[in-house]
Amino acid sequence: MMLKTLLLTIVLVISLAFGQTKKEAAKAKAESKAAEVKTEAKSEAKKAAKKGEDVPDNLRCTATTQAGTRCRRKADDGSKFCWQHSAAKKKGETKKKAA
Repeated sequence: MMLKTLLLTIVLVISLAFGQTKKEAAKAKAESKAAEVKTEAKSEAKKAAKKGEDVPDNLRCTATTQAGTRCRRKADDGSKFCWQHSAAKKKGETKKKAA
């Protein structure tokens, strides 16, 4: 968080150094902050997608985890499995059920 504040301060100083008014510098700072918030939101969305949150059932991987639950990841395009389970299936690492 301290780094973000430092970066915003640098933007403000640079803006003033190039002859911008305080109003223009404040606008540049606000735009920088908005871009930072947008980037953070995208990052959070990617993390949620990796965890399988907000993935509709028809797009989820159909593999069963070692814990016995359905995988929460998004299935790869054109596949019924996510990146991890499709790789395991190709290598023949799928567990066989005991009879």
